[in-house]
Amino acid sequence: MLRVVQLKHLILAGSDYIDKIWGTKLRERLRTVKYRRELFRLHLYNWRIYRHAQVFGFIQIETYSPCNRRCSCCPVGYKKRRVTRMSDSLFRRIIDQLAERNYQGEIALHFYNEPLLEKRLPNFISYAHQKCPKSFIYFASNGDYLTIEMFRELIKRGLSQLVLSQYDPVPKERLRIFLESADDNDWKYFTFERKVVEEYTWSNRAGSIPKWRINEPLKQRCTRPEVQMIINAQGQVPLCCNDYFGEESLGDVSRENVFDIWNSKRAKEIRSHLRKANRHKIKLCSGCDWHNEGVRYSRKRTAYDTDRAPWISG
Repeated sequence: MLRVVQLKHLILAGSDYIDKIWGTKLRERLRTVKYRRELFRLHLYNWRIYRHAQVFGFIQIETYSPCNRRCSCCPVGYKKRRVTRMSDSLFRRIIDQLAERNYQGEIALHFYNEPLLEKRLPNFISYAHQKCPKSFIYFASNGDYLTIEMFRELIKRGLSQLVLSQYDPVPKERLRIFLESADDNDWKYFTFERKVVEEYTWSNRAGSIPKWRINEPLKQRCTRPEVQMIINAQGQVPLCCNDYFGEESLGDVSRENVFDIWNSKRAKEIRSHLRKANRHKIKLCSGCDWHNEGVRYSRKRTAYDTDRAPWISG
């Protein structure tokens, strides 16, 4: 009887060991297969539209750098950047280069700034929509300077969507008034999410948030540099949306074409490292805790053009 019990424990221990070793390997292989399949689908999608496999699905353009807040979940709350304003000519140059490729992805007019501080925003939206009519144009805002009249004007100019976030436990007055004023048609053109700073789960922004720094690089892939291009107000191209300080600059759009930068030797080298989960080979990525390996596809202008609200045509 004792031998039977001992044999049973031995079998169970062996099962646990096999599951621990082979189960981990199997899960990693399945993750790899899924990741490669997603990349293949992304490249196929790009080839169908642009006749080129490697094209970003969304581009963030910061035209005026300040933010009015100093949140503890954001690099802005720890160190200020120099206040910078992108020239009108540089903005048009970027959009013109996108238009030349018949760009149909997302155009986001924000980075770590508050876009509603930008007085030229309506004109920039108009120009982007005129040149890239199939692109999904949007920006993210804290709503501190938002009014319903301003919002409706931006939609008339060609904005696809406004992404609103509530960072306070109770909405501030401007945001509260806007939400109370918005009718059913208005709600088609903005999203609203309650993301209270003290309650939400945030990224450490590539280690730029001191209280969330990690001790060693994650052994995980990252798809951000596969789909996302960032341009700050200085015209520099940081590696990704987590590169607040521009530590890993890929180029300068005032001197180079955006697509040449995207397909540069350094950009390809970084993607190659991240496809193999070699974050330790990139200084910026070594301290980043971003763990999503999913591929994000760009949103399209569909209902936003075919189902316009009554006040837009008025």
